[in-house]
Amino acid sequence: MDETTLTRILKYRTMKFYLTTIFTILFMSLFLIKSAEAQTAENRTWLTTHIIVNEVDSDNFNEHFGFRWGNDLGGSIGIRYYLNKNFDAELAFLMSRVDDEIEWTQDYYNPNLLLHYKLANGSLLSEDSFIQPFLSGGVGLGIYRGGNPPSTTGVEVPLGGGIDFAVSRWFSLTTSMLYNFTFNDDIDGDIVPPFITADNTPDNMILYKAGIKFNLGPRDRDGDGVKDSDDVCPDTPGLAEFDGCPDTDGDGITDRMDRCPEVAGGKETGGCPDSDGDGIIDSKDACPNIAGLAQFNGCPDSDGDGVIDSKDACPNVAGLAEFDGCPDSDGDGIIDSKDACPNVAGLAEFDGCPDSDGDGIIDSKDACPNVAGSAEFDGCPDITVIQEVADKIIEKLIFGFDEATIDSKYHEDLDELAQQLTQNKALRLSIAGHTDNIGSREYNKRLSQRRADAVKQYLVEQGVSEGRITTSALGQQEPVATNQTDAGRQLNRRVKLVISIDN
Repeated sequence: MDETTLTRILKYRTMKFYLTTIFTILFMSLFLIKSAEAQTAENRTWLTTHIIVNEVDSDNFNEHFGFRWGNDLGGSIGIRYYLNKNFDAELAFLMSRVDDEIEWTQDYYNPNLLLHYKLANGSLLSEDSFIQPFLSGGVGLGIYRGGNPPSTTGVEVPLGGGIDFAVSRWFSLTTSMLYNFTFNDDIDGDIVPPFITADNTPDNMILYKAGIKFNLGPRDRDGDGVKDSDDVCPDTPGLAEFDGCPDTDGDGITDRMDRCPEVAGGKETGGCPDSDGDGIIDSKDACPNIAGLAQFNGCPDSDGDGVIDSKDACPNVAGLAEFDGCPDSDGDGIIDSKDACPNVAGLAEFDGCPDSDGDGIIDSKDACPNVAGSAEFDGCPDITVIQEVADKIIEKLIFGFDEATIDSKYHEDLDELAQQLTQNKALRLSIAGHTDNIGSREYNKRLSQRRADAVKQYLVEQGVSEGRITTSALGQQEPVATNQTDAGRQLNRRVKLVISIDN
């Protein structure tokens, strides 16, 4: 045995001793450390370190499952990142040596990206299980340099699986095996013994990996001291009391739930201020400092008349919008405060008081409020002329003894009276019939009624409304002359006409 071979043997025996020692320490730690924590959303990023043994199957040498590990040791370092409960991604760089331990040797460099499908995803095993099996697949770049064969480079596809052991919060043991499809038949170069026939197939290899994953700490990407797995707002610095979410205005409502995150408010208004406490937030309240109603954008309407107080000339008395919120009880267009007759519709020229007959005299001062008159007669019309016509008829119209027929000589005067009555619709006529004392009282009463009715009938025939004429029978009870003489009895056979106003 030459000196070089002896040196190599001693070197790898020493490496085996170190590996055995490391694995023994790690195995014992499984029983000593109880605070285990797997790679989860809370602990996303881990540093991976591996000791690697490769076994190549080349044209002239097949180490697969031969476990000739003396010259095939290497190592890797990488970053393994939690994607979700089903997948992790690992970016790593591997260095090793590949040889047949006899004819050829190569230095092996392999940057690779692996995707790990985790079986501890809540289906078979819980995500925080101590045992974390996984399946792996990915892509890498195989770079072979130095040694006897020529240098070569090619794409490689590793497939396999492994198990992580969640030892503690800060590290896990990890072991795996990958079958590395190289798509490269030049790893062993042209060094093929004469008795070996090249198979012209890729020089694939198996990689055995064992190592440690180191937790780089719970992720807190917004730096607020709340780890992302517990942080409801992981991209915005917040407070622990609000699960990592901010409360900019300090009103106890987190910004994401706060309709007014910059201004302190109450929970009942979604975090927006309501200074007057009327349930309408200040930004939408036209009167933010006075409690009001939603229908008036937060402004008050104290008298409930639909006109807000700021525009209501009578804010404490219900009124109408056209009168700026002031009342007009009688509906005459004059507000009560300026209406001398607030409960009766009137005219502006009379300060809101009525003049029903339009004679310029308000009803309260008009003795005949429904008939146009003059101030001289307290608002009543001048009926003296008409009464004079009636008096003239009284003086002339005499009935014959025991008669109720109107002589034609009285027609002209009655026609004049009818004309006055038809022209003055407010006038009323009262007709009382009279007799002398000859005959019984009962008979004379009936006779006096016939005389009154005869006059009424004539006037109606001339166009006077029947409803404007009333009649009465006084018989012999009110004589205007003595019944002891024929002349006196003749004067008592008459009618009395009285003009009045329907006011």
